[in-house]
Amino acid sequence: MPSNSECFSDQSAVNYYKAFIHFLRIKCDTYADRVFVRYYSNRAYETITYAEFDRMTTNLACKWIKEENLSGVVSYIGDHCVDYLITMVAIMKTRLTLFVISTRNSEAAIVSLLEKTQPKIFFTTPKYKTMIENANTKACGAKVTVINPFDINAMLKEPLNPRYDEILDMHFSEEDLNQAALIIHSSGSTDFPKPIYVSNRYLINVCGVLSVYKEQNPHVDVIDKDDVILSTGPLFHLAGLFNVCNGAVVGASCVYLERLPASQTDIDFALRYNKCTALVATPIILEEMIPYLEEKKDLSAIQRLKYIISGGAPLKREVGDWFQDHSVHICSLYGSTEMGVSMLANLDPQSKNWYSVRSIYSGHNEKRYIAFEEEGDGLKHLYVTADCPHLAIDVINRPDGGYNSNDLFEEDPDNPGYYIHRGRRDDILLMENGEKTNPVPMENTIRQSPMVKQVAVLGSGRQCTLALISIDTEYAMDYSPEEMISMVHKAVRKANEECPSHSTILPKMVKILPLSKPLPTTDKGNVMRKRAEMIYKDIVEKTYKEILEGSVDEPNDGSSWSNEQIESFLVRNSADVLNLPEPSVYHHQGSLFDLGLNSLTAIQLRNIIANHFRDVPRNFLFQYSTLSSMKEALISKKQEDAAVLVEKRYQQTQALAQSYIDRAAKDFPVAENKYRTEEKESVVLLTGATGSLGAFILRDLLRNPQVKKVYCLVRGKEAELYDRLIKSFKSRHLDTSLLNPERVEALPMRLNEPYLGLTKEHYEQLKGEVTIVQHCAWLLDFNMTIEHYDRECISSFYTLLKFAYRQANPMHVHFISSTKEFPLLC
Repeated sequence: MPSNSECFSDQSAVNYYKAFIHFLRIKCDTYADRVFVRYYSNRAYETITYAEFDRMTTNLACKWIKEENLSGVVSYIGDHCVDYLITMVAIMKTRLTLFVISTRNSEAAIVSLLEKTQPKIFFTTPKYKTMIENANTKACGAKVTVINPFDINAMLKEPLNPRYDEILDMHFSEEDLNQAALIIHSSGSTDFPKPIYVSNRYLINVCGVLSVYKEQNPHVDVIDKDDVILSTGPLFHLAGLFNVCNGAVVGASCVYLERLPASQTDIDFALRYNKCTALVATPIILEEMIPYLEEKKDLSAIQRLKYIISGGAPLKREVGDWFQDHSVHICSLYGSTEMGVSMLANLDPQSKNWYSVRSIYSGHNEKRYIAFEEEGDGLKHLYVTADCPHLAIDVINRPDGGYNSNDLFEEDPDNPGYYIHRGRRDDILLMENGEKTNPVPMENTIRQSPMVKQVAVLGSGRQCTLALISIDTEYAMDYSPEEMISMVHKAVRKANEECPSHSTILPKMVKILPLSKPLPTTDKGNVMRKRAEMIYKDIVEKTYKEILEGSVDEPNDGSSWSNEQIESFLVRNSADVLNLPEPSVYHHQGSLFDLGLNSLTAIQLRNIIANHFRDVPRNFLFQYSTLSSMKEALISKKQEDAAVLVEKRYQQTQALAQSYIDRAAKDFPVAENKYRTEEKESVVLLTGATGSLGAFILRDLLRNPQVKKVYCLVRGKEAELYDRLIKSFKSRHLDTSLLNPERVEALPMRLNEPYLGLTKEHYEQLKGEVTIVQHCAWLLDFNMTIEHYDRECISSFYTLLKFAYRQANPMHVHFISSTKEFPLLC
């Protein structure tokens, strides 16, 4: 079928070629003497013609069939270069299914992929040999073959294998159209990347994307045999295949950089040396290109281009507008591994809506293959119809046989029929570099740490990921601030071990939120990621700015400040850490812990102070917890001797203990136990029921048929107490049906008030009914002073003991911390 008469829109060209390698072989015959590949070598670019490429890959395929005894699925991993393209096509010529694996995967991800695909042989370059051997041992036991760099000059001199037509199966039929020719993996919605099988029909349709556009828009200069296309996408991604395939349709040539990611200098050199006429790039490359071009002050290389196609992720509006304003036509492309390239912006250089796309089949009203369904708020969900010829194998996820993309669009108000990408239904993050990050398995791993209550991994449209982390307050009380932070970072490191390298969370991108600032969650306990990013927008923006531009702080020397400057500094930063207005902090005369300061926020505030004053001890805020005492300590530069302070605290503790012993001697006369030996139903008074430990204790109590009723003392507004129990269960995926109001009653927690904050009658009724007190509310932070412990914990516990005391048959009291259980009989 001559190239100038073939038609991809009606699938006649697809049905003619039948297989991707058949398509490529015909093109290699048609354009035999034209340049197909331009590759970097010794500070220049060498060329390979279509005929030479066909001969090289055919010889290599024959060699591997003879030497490697190929069968089943063949996996391949290697860095982007011309060798990759040669290897890829040579393996596909064996008619076996090729599985191309990203070099950015972790070993754990590769193990998962190998377990799912079970390859018989694994080709790897020397760089990845060790990792592949380790993964292969754990997964499938395939034969591992190391491919050394090719001597292309020697390969070009080799004649065609005279027995190639006997060794290779060069006969194709309609059955080949639906056969799996290639496996590409994507992040999917599971814990690890998922393999996606694509057919020959799929690949040939990818080859014809620009041809389809030309068929619909014959007046537009899309692509021809004289074009030179620079590809910045790896061949293990759809974007990399797009460039090779579409260039081959018309006999154009493709430029292969020495390595990816490439520097702007390398890209500029490639554009100029090869006189490129088209560029396909991810948003991050285009964003980084602007300052490079502004500094170089030479736009001739990019202004020579017919167009730049941006794909893989949405391009920032201001970036695309910059290129348009500088006479460079840019347009967006939309697609996915599951459904191929499906939508394209207007390639007409006169168009201005580079940011909105429409189906490549828009000229065929009866065969658009793209449909939308309303999502509300002006958003539309894109799905692919069941008859779409470029759907991957077994990706159907709709009852009608179609495919839900989970991508959300808004119709371009200025260009009806074109659509602007607005995000995704699911949680996949589209990174600025075009990579996808699935935050769900990362969040799941981080949440496995008991220190972490909730986490949101962000990064959509960004260069790197960021983790917003909410601490489990009750669990954290058992640990020092350093231990809390250490446990959080340990959990993040574990998540990094299992995610692709482009998804790694850098230490400086781990942001532990103040304990008063929770992350928003759904009814099912799932973090609302976009809402979290909106709520903490200032934190997110500041963190990204600091990681990219460096932190900008006040001058570090505060020793020369006046009293007023020191006071202002302390008030401002205390208010910032506590998330309170400065006046409320300024007018507070007591301890900052009374305003909500805790161990975690204390170390944050201490670090701020230490950045401006020398020799600030780690326990500074525990020694000097008021603004006035902090100011005096910083002014005088004198602090109480540590040994003296320890002795002082010890004497205070001894005195407090003796005071409670004296009180107990009067409040608790010897009790008499007259319990019946037979079992009886229990009534439990439970504290800490909304905490991690308390929630599971409550669940187990309600599962016990011997427990008649549980009274839960809960902090908060009286009308919301029961709802807090339900929310606590939902957040931990516990069975909320256990919270039967006939067996569970929520009471306000007011332990320091008379009669526990209840009426005398209610108090006496409980005192006669309750048989067990289960106390789970306690602060374990040994940085706190004994006065703080007495106010927050000891006095309220003593109140519970007084409630539990009866001269005859006192209640059983169980006081539980994170490490010990102390059964007490009052």
